[in-house]
Amino acid sequence: MSTDKKKLVWPWIAAPAAIVAGLAAGHFWVSSPSTTLSAAATQALAADGMTPVNHVPAPNFHLVNQNGQPVSLSQFRGKAVVMTFLDPVCWWDCPIDAQEMVDMNHLLGPKLASRVALVAVVANPEYHSISDVQAFDKEHGLTHVKNWTYATSSSLSTLKTIWHQYFEYVNAPKYGMVQHTDVFWLISPNGQEEWLSDPSARTQYIGGTSQLLATYVAKMLHASLPPQTLKTSSLGHGIWQPMGLSYALSAQNLSQGWALYPYQGYRGLGHTVSGGSTWHFATPLGETERGGIEINSLNPSTAWLMIGAYGLQPDPMVRVTTNSGASWSTAWPVPGAIPPEAIHPLAATSSNSAWILANHKLLETQNQGQNWTTAASHAPWVKDETLSAQTAQSLWVTGMDKASHHVSIWHYTHGWHAVSVPVPTAWNGLGVVASAPEWSSSTDGGMALSVTIHGRQSVVWDATTNAGASWHLVSPTATITGNPAASVRADGNTVYALQKNGSQTQVISWQPGQTTWTPVGTPLPNQQAGVALAVPSSGILWVMSPDSPVPVVWTSTNNGATWVKSGAV
Repeated sequence: MSTDKKKLVWPWIAAPAAIVAGLAAGHFWVSSPSTTLSAAATQALAADGMTPVNHVPAPNFHLVNQNGQPVSLSQFRGKAVVMTFLDPVCWWDCPIDAQEMVDMNHLLGPKLASRVALVAVVANPEYHSISDVQAFDKEHGLTHVKNWTYATSSSLSTLKTIWHQYFEYVNAPKYGMVQHTDVFWLISPNGQEEWLSDPSARTQYIGGTSQLLATYVAKMLHASLPPQTLKTSSLGHGIWQPMGLSYALSAQNLSQGWALYPYQGYRGLGHTVSGGSTWHFATPLGETERGGIEINSLNPSTAWLMIGAYGLQPDPMVRVTTNSGASWSTAWPVPGAIPPEAIHPLAATSSNSAWILANHKLLETQNQGQNWTTAASHAPWVKDETLSAQTAQSLWVTGMDKASHHVSIWHYTHGWHAVSVPVPTAWNGLGVVASAPEWSSSTDGGMALSVTIHGRQSVVWDATTNAGASWHLVSPTATITGNPAASVRADGNTVYALQKNGSQTQVISWQPGQTTWTPVGTPLPNQQAGVALAVPSSGILWVMSPDSPVPVVWTSTNNGATWVKSGAV
């Protein structure tokens, strides 16, 4: 992928003062169309902007499309054109920009979309072959979009001329991805430049940006958008869904811990040495985080990082740190695909030893991932799969069987053994998911079982006192918020969870002998939402709350009586 290669450098190209000023400010001037904007489109307008330009003819070009056929801008005369510049090996903004154009297509409906051309021009001085653009189209589901054109040229000088004509800044640093300007040019059916937008390329605006583009395109066509039968929540489905959890917290002691969080459609990794009050960015450089990140922390200094496959990185990669993320070992590939929708497919027991589920096998490494051997030629393949290590000889796989929708738990000790666990009678036949067991000793442990009914997530706690030979349903049912793998935690015999009451997030707990879950302290201040929980020690709580652009962590040292807001993760 482009992050590993040396690049040619294309210097800054001159642009009109108005456009440079708009880019420097992070957005363009706002101008409203005659059609009323939706609430989501209004948010996108504030974030992206929409600048009226001088109605001059858009510079024509002669390139080839993704099929190797000649293409020019002038051939789209009579249609509205939405034009952008995309890097075919980009894993950051470009897939989001492309998806926004496709979603705009859906919002226009077949009749209006037939009067619109979606055009992208390559913005990479090194990767600009027809096979490069075809790979991008295939990867992001663009091959069947009828009005989609991805144009390129074998001549770099030809591309540079077009970049210059459209004021497209393209810079290829020695290391890292190509940097280029993210813009949407809206060109009228008579070939005039009409509008210019600077998309924020954040997944939170995907639906709004596509609605914003659709509204202005309809304006250029002197038409009205059709009644919207497409739900905003259905937009953005072409965007890659990373493996693992979106949010997660893990505490190694009272001061040190890790945080996983989404950042503009990707995954970031944070580390704290101050009890959650301050965090530093710990994601290794030079790796794509678009495929998702999983952290498997063993102690305050040692952790394994797994980076999911994405694009030109066809295999997952693993790295190890022994100094709290200050540096990471060489990235080594995992041979084979991991289970789809996996939450934690990696389990480690030391800085050298780890196991992973890949290609329906259990693989083992004893040298930080440099070499993998097959520990078991067959492995359970379940939904929301989690692999965890009780000891180096005792592994657990939990999740949900896709065919029966029954909870699925397997124990590995020189072979796989299915484990039966009790669930509430009312849950029989529903999609019950088991989270990874948590162990307080070599014999005592517990696991969360969860189910979603009518949009409400419920959880119970099962426990064992004989190293997992048998399990018992011990807690009552509680309604929780967030993924149980991130929002349910145990500290000894006490189980904690996040619960949402109205607009407030409350930590709740349960102990053996209790017939109900009870509130812990006070709700998070200012109606903050909670998405991940960690319990470093009895009475000490960390709760992650989503914020823009990155989340924050609320900490309490008095069992939730008072909360302190940390800096951004």
